[in-house]
Amino acid sequence: RRGGLRLVRRGAASEEADLAAMEEYEQLLRGAQAAEGDATIKYQRSLNAEDPIVASLLGPRVGAGAVHKFELMESRWNGNEILRYDTDKGPFCVKMNRVEPTEVFTAESLGLVTMAKSGSSVRAPKPLDLGKLPLVGDIGPGSFLVMEWVQAVPFGVMRPDNQVKLGNMVAEMHLQSFEAFPQVHKGRYGFPVNNWLSLTAQPNDWTESWPEFFSKRLQGQISRAYTRPSYGGAAGGQGAASPVFAEEDPLLRDLGARICKQLQNLLGVEGLRPALLHGDLWIGNTLADKEGPLLIDPACYFGHSEAELAIMELFGGFSPAFFEAYHSHLPKAGGFDVRQRLYKSYHWLNQFNLFGDPRAKDAAVKLFEEVLAECDA
Repeated sequence: RRGGLRLVRRGAASEEADLAAMEEYEQLLRGAQAAEGDATIKYQRSLNAEDPIVASLLGPRVGAGAVHKFELMESRWNGNEILRYDTDKGPFCVKMNRVEPTEVFTAESLGLVTMAKSGSSVRAPKPLDLGKLPLVGDIGPGSFLVMEWVQAVPFGVMRPDNQVKLGNMVAEMHLQSFEAFPQVHKGRYGFPVNNWLSLTAQPNDWTESWPEFFSKRLQGQISRAYTRPSYGGAAGGQGAASPVFAEEDPLLRDLGARICKQLQNLLGVEGLRPALLHGDLWIGNTLADKEGPLLIDPACYFGHSEAELAIMELFGGFSPAFFEAYHSHLPKAGGFDVRQRLYKSYHWLNQFNLFGDPRAKDAAVKLFEEVLAECDA
């Protein structure tokens, strides 16, 4: 026997075949063992007091006396992992990423706190602490965020009563945030820190004009299509090595340039003022517990409230009851449908740059063409 296989002599040719098969088997075995070894060349969670997450839970900001166990609840395509840690003070939620810097979770924490303070009905998990995960091998350093645990009701946010509550909540955040944070936005558009829309870095430099702010955002997405997109680069990878478009394929860039020249007319809404936006409000970034809905995973900025609605219609999950509740506080203004096409184009381009799906690019191009046709009419 060699490596668990029995060799049977059946002549020279058969023996050579057996030896070749055995070499192939042992090569596969070594590869499998190497792959198993690779899994240890990165930060591994433990219950040791020296573990950075456990140390955080036992530290003064969280104040647990003992950590009993942890459980992986969700592993996401972008490298984020969601865990439940059980302690003597009850459960806590830990969100971690083995390669992202602490700035990612710092921005998320600020978004969560700002949303929760924007209106009396606005709910978001409370961030408690964040920290750095070690560099292990070639992976890291990463980071983690400790939050209060939310006992979510499965599909609870889809209940009709919670859809109404969610519509009222988002409307209150949009309406009340202008007066809630006057010393933060000072009538400008942006946010105190930069943040990320999935893997897309979002600069939030303060800008006096909404059309100017959105123009920078839109041009950033278009430029990425001609440089290097993120797809293939989840969890800190380097993305594609070559542009999506060659320079001789200028359609998207030309349409985008024409759109940007029209933004002052298209987005110069009378009475427009900065509203706090979640920034990535698809249905997967909401939860509901027994008290009602909560907002999670924000990419906050102060912008035009209507921009929040575009991604909702793109990916679904929000019922007519949500929109009826929302628009009872914030009725649609003239030109709403045209502006929605613009705001949707931004998210389609982000999907294209993240995943490389040409259908997303085609959808953005179609929206650009429709908006320009409206301008020419």
